[in-house]
Amino acid sequence: MLLLSGVVNDIIMFNNSLNNTMSINIIKEHIEITPGICGGKPCIAGHRIRVQDIVIWHEQMGMSPDEILYHYPSITLFDIYAALPYYHDYRE
Repeated sequence: MLLLSGVVNDIIMFNNSLNNTMSINIIKEHIEITPGICGGKPCIAGHRIRVQDIVIWHEQMGMSPDEILYHYPSITLFDIYAALPYYHDYRE
């Protein structure tokens, strides 16, 4: 039984690691840092909208992701949802 428990634990740890890696890669597809663009701050890929701006609009101004999307229709809802955890994971 102990052996089975260890195998199950290893599978769970591998799965969590895989999910975290996939999540990080997906988020990084939507966030980019380009020297000379927005002072080198993280931005929504292909835009000059900083991750920091999304966070301010959402957390300090109380805008919902749908409201942000309404004001900036060139980005996607997934861009917004990628910016929020990115900000909290990589705060300066």
